[in-house]
Amino acid sequence: MGVVEQLWHAFSKFRTETPQLEPEKPPRNAWTREERALDWLADHGIDHLDLCSSWKSSTRASFTCTPLFLACWYGEQEVCQWLFDNGAAHTLRQRDSRGCCVLHATSFHGHLEVLRWLISVGAEEDMCALDSHGKTPLFTACMCGHLALAQYLFEAGAANGVRIADVHGNTPLYVACKHGWFDIVVWLSEVGAYDDIQTCNDSGRSPFYIACFKGHLEVAKWLVGAGAAETVRAKVSTGETPMWVACSNGHLAVVKWLNGVGAAEDVRTKNNDGLTPLSTACRNGHLKVVQWLFENGAAGDIQCQDKNRKRPLYLSCTKATVSGALPSWLLLNGAANDATNPDVDGHIDANILNVDLQKHDYLTAMMLVFQELISAHTIFIGHFLPCVHVSAKDVLVSPLGHLFGHEITIVPHIADYVGIIRGRQLRNAKEAVIIMARLLNNR
Repeated sequence: MGVVEQLWHAFSKFRTETPQLEPEKPPRNAWTREERALDWLADHGIDHLDLCSSWKSSTRASFTCTPLFLACWYGEQEVCQWLFDNGAAHTLRQRDSRGCCVLHATSFHGHLEVLRWLISVGAEEDMCALDSHGKTPLFTACMCGHLALAQYLFEAGAANGVRIADVHGNTPLYVACKHGWFDIVVWLSEVGAYDDIQTCNDSGRSPFYIACFKGHLEVAKWLVGAGAAETVRAKVSTGETPMWVACSNGHLAVVKWLNGVGAAEDVRTKNNDGLTPLSTACRNGHLKVVQWLFENGAAGDIQCQDKNRKRPLYLSCTKATVSGALPSWLLLNGAANDATNPDVDGHIDANILNVDLQKHDYLTAMMLVFQELISAHTIFIGHFLPCVHVSAKDVLVSPLGHLFGHEITIVPHIADYVGIIRGRQLRNAKEAVIIMARLLNNR
């Protein structure tokens, strides 16, 4: 029996011994490189006698690769070296089932030292290799945020890769913007990819658009300063603007910034499906964005229907939180008021509640929420205002008595501060409770 076979037999014995014998196993740091490599291979189910066969993933049936590729993927340089020295050298340039080479594997996880070793032993010809999606190793490094590795590839001979797009037209700069890798975006612009600042992919999405979509404010600001200002309001083929997608994904900081750099008119711009920024924010449950839009020019969209005749209230119930904060806020602020009445004080429309809430089986939950709001108002009036009014000569029965005479000015502000509904909101809540109770009784 050879040395390798003896080692393999020893490891097999270690794996089958009873737990109490485990301490007899020598500490890993005392093993030889060969022992560590064999142990790693055994952990991954790789036969030491067939180091050139394809390894198949147990979780992804369609994925296969060589043991050397797998070791590169995990950054196991010691295992890579052992495999290379023991019969797997000719698999250095073999691709996995996705068309990736070993440089793709190291670039994905940022294993710079392994990549340097691979290039030193013959993989330099794959520095600009394309996988099945048209991605180079440098593209992969930029996508995954590994600046040092991307710089090394650039200096080692892959400089032309800074502008090579994948099969969908995404450039390295685009994917760096998508994932918010600010340092990589700036570096790419400095080493030959500056013109890609305004290059759109096959879907018509620009780097600025995708930065707003993902909420990467720092990247978006830099792009505008670097020459992408004209894309601030640019639409994609489906009609969405950067403002629209920022609202849709709940990126309030980006929304506010866009509003101040030329996209203020887009707070009401619909996409091709008739969805406004407020509607899509409601559909995705972004209450703070909805509130900001309502206060900054989009209040008229609170009942705007899309092409499927769905209102913001209906859309908000699809992803509403357990507390119902978003649909209740919409109801209080007019989302179910009579839309046919131009009067802003139009009353709650029972048909809207029936369509927008009952279909989602949300009536009971909303009624409980509104009853709590009405009860809080009653408590506030019953306990707060008497303290303001009651006084006996010059002796105040409560410090709140100092507010006497300011019921119309200061007291409403206190109510707002502590979240007590009043005025139109209170009336909407009371009407909604009556209508919802009736709808529930008629089921």
